[in-house]
Amino acid sequence: MNRTPTFDGHEAAVLAKADFMAGLDHGEAEALRACATVLLCDPHAVLFEEGDKAAYFYCMLSGYVRLYRHNGNGRQADIRICEPGDSFFISPRSGCCSTSSRGSARRSCAACRCI
Repeated sequence: MNRTPTFDGHEAAVLAKADFMAGLDHGEAEALRACATVLLCDPHAVLFEEGDKAAYFYCMLSGYVRLYRHNGNGRQADIRICEPGDSFFISPRSGCCSTSSRGSARRSCAACRCI
């Protein structure tokens, strides 16, 4: 995973249109962007795992992320597939999250990680 401190034009536009940004005034939106980090993730890279401390929330900027948890017999059960503009966060009950090749085979994804 590479970390970049700035947004390109497309990433900034996706973030600006995200549902959670709708209720923020200009100053609040700028403060959120200033503390955010762009993560560039390879396919199947794990962003967090069940039990990790809930320190961030994420907004997908490109690609897809698969939210899943392990069921009792060791298999993975999908919770949600996130696409650009979707947001999600780590929760003790939300399971794991990894980038998925589903719908974006061999493509990387970018997510905005916010404190």
